[in-house]
Amino acid sequence: MKQKAAWEYLKFACGPEGQKIAVLGSGYIPTNRQAEKPEYLGDFYKKNPLWYTPVTQIQYASAWQGYKGANGVKIWHKQRDLIGLVMRGELTPQEGLARIVKETEALF
Repeated sequence: MKQKAAWEYLKFACGPEGQKIAVLGSGYIPTNRQAEKPEYLGDFYKKNPLWYTPVTQIQYASAWQGYKGANGVKIWHKQRDLIGLVMRGELTPQEGLARIVKETEALF
């Protein structure tokens, strides 16, 4: 019963209606090209062309690899925090880069 329910959910989430919900809630690109049809996101994209820009870039996308080992999430969080400090002007880009390198290497 649970396995069937999980399968039904996955089919919905990966289908065009589920992708419409995911896109409108996150801004990510749909993983199902059927979601670009007018009844799902097509009309929305026509009215909001900036939301469609990432979809036009999909040809440049590639697999994204995480960091090996148990500290992958810690590394991402540390890097995110340091980038935030640079964006807020609390660190120079050079300081931020040096700290990202040092603190990332320390977590390997």
